[in-house]
Amino acid sequence: MIRQLFALLDDAGCRELRALLVRVTACAVLQGLAACTLIPLLSAVFAEDWSGMWTWAAVLAGLVLVHHVLILRNHRHAGELSSSLLKLLHQRLGDTLATTPLGWFGPGRSATVGRLVGKTALDVATAPAHLVAPVVTAFVTPATIILVSLVVRWEVGLCLLLGAPLALLAYRLYLRIIERVESRWDESTSRASARVLEYATQQPALRAFGRTVEGHAPLEAAFTEQDAASRRMVLGNSAAGAPLFLVLQAVLTAVLALVVHLSLGGGQDVDIAQLLAVMVLAVRFVEPLTAVAEVAGGLRIAAVGMRRFQEVLGNEPLPEPAEPAEPGAPSVAFRDVTFGYTPDRPVLHGLTFRAEPGTLTALVGPSGAGKSTVLALLARFHDLEPGQGTVEVAGQDVRELGTRRLMSRISLVSQNPYLFEDTIANNILQARPDATREQLEEVGRQARVDEIVHRLPDGWDTRVGEGGSTLSGGERQRVSIARALLKDAPVVLLDEVTSSLDAVNERLVQQAVTRLAKDRTVLVVAHRLQTVVGADHVLVLDDGRLEDQGTHEELLLRDGTYRRFVELRRRADAWRLTTAAHPRP
Repeated sequence: MIRQLFALLDDAGCRELRALLVRVTACAVLQGLAACTLIPLLSAVFAEDWSGMWTWAAVLAGLVLVHHVLILRNHRHAGELSSSLLKLLHQRLGDTLATTPLGWFGPGRSATVGRLVGKTALDVATAPAHLVAPVVTAFVTPATIILVSLVVRWEVGLCLLLGAPLALLAYRLYLRIIERVESRWDESTSRASARVLEYATQQPALRAFGRTVEGHAPLEAAFTEQDAASRRMVLGNSAAGAPLFLVLQAVLTAVLALVVHLSLGGGQDVDIAQLLAVMVLAVRFVEPLTAVAEVAGGLRIAAVGMRRFQEVLGNEPLPEPAEPAEPGAPSVAFRDVTFGYTPDRPVLHGLTFRAEPGTLTALVGPSGAGKSTVLALLARFHDLEPGQGTVEVAGQDVRELGTRRLMSRISLVSQNPYLFEDTIANNILQARPDATREQLEEVGRQARVDEIVHRLPDGWDTRVGEGGSTLSGGERQRVSIARALLKDAPVVLLDEVTSSLDAVNERLVQQAVTRLAKDRTVLVVAHRLQTVVGADHVLVLDDGRLEDQGTHEELLLRDGTYRRFVELRRRADAWRLTTAAHPRP
């Protein structure tokens, strides 16, 4: 655990932890020495050496006083270190997430990060304040008592020395059992947290099908699993402690039996005072080991939390070039790109194309063809490995442009845009915080956000709720397009921005997209026929391969996937719901 703490702390924190360990070790030694002073103290009492008795009593009092002064300082220092560690964990987590490839943020990551920020961070941060001292004391104090016992009564010291490895093995077994049951409990708790988050965020779908009345089976199953894991953890912790406490009791019993044997004449020189003091030392030998066993659950929880933090903090950031390349004209190109989210399942196979500056390129094809993956690679959500090809923006490999220059050249509008729990104005200003009010209102007008603002009581200062929940899908889409307009990037990536909108919102969003695409290089994943017809170039993807490309008119002349796509869309556009008139009987 202590090694893991050093790995999580910064340089200043490591220095503070070393100082804390030194003082805690000193406290443990003083605790052992204070117990050992009972030997000369009791010897002086039995010999009626009152001067010696008061001398050793003063030594004992001095050791206890220094011990308590150090403990008070350690408590304050450990509390400050825990507070600093909590702040540092949040800072390091934020810095890591800000540089982690966006492809890492897949399903379930929200629950993982949420637990890290909340309970797991608290579990880890309390380690310096509540766990370091018992761990150090459990090893240092018994070691001090063994050394003194070997000097005073080597028989008793040898008995304690032989019992120490047995106690250590039993303790390791105890920790292993606790780690197993608590890891399962932690996994079940993570799954339950993810289900709770899903249940909270998907209320519209659940209520639409009446699932809130009958219950949500996945959530109930997750709670049942968590409850069973909690029961196993409690039983496992109880069962795991039995061997350890049995070994400690056996060691203590062996020492007491040896002391009785020696006191009855089993040794050549019998000093009753020494034997009584050594008996007390045997009890003090067991106490720290019992105390650390009582916090073993907290130790394993903290250790698991530290490991989870290290897993996330160990995410490799996107590599940045030493000298970012200078971008040129806003073209986009794929050169023999082969890519998959897992090594054994490629999504794209040798994809090669080029989108010229100032043109609109439409990506069409069936679901799973790799259209959204193309946009994700252009935005550098994932990096290509050597030999997987090259993705270029503005005439440069995206890896050579660097994150800052790449993101300044592109705007991405997704099918389900996310809005922050803030005002409409501040959500748009995320693209350029220093924009003027006039610039904000201009992009609002172009994206038709002004129509939303005018009918809301707080206008631009209307708060949109978490994720933009107080706005409709079309309204959120227009706000996101206004944000892209304000950014004014030369390359725009549109991912099915009108696929799930009603006719009115589709028309308004399409008008906003048209303004956004003006004089920019645009790649759009398109399912609407009117978007494809207006494109300068159409790429037809199927199973991750470029099946065909050309203009709308050229592709219609060929009997292929695109022609079938157009026919299906025309049939869908021509479909109408009608009601036939029935004659009265």
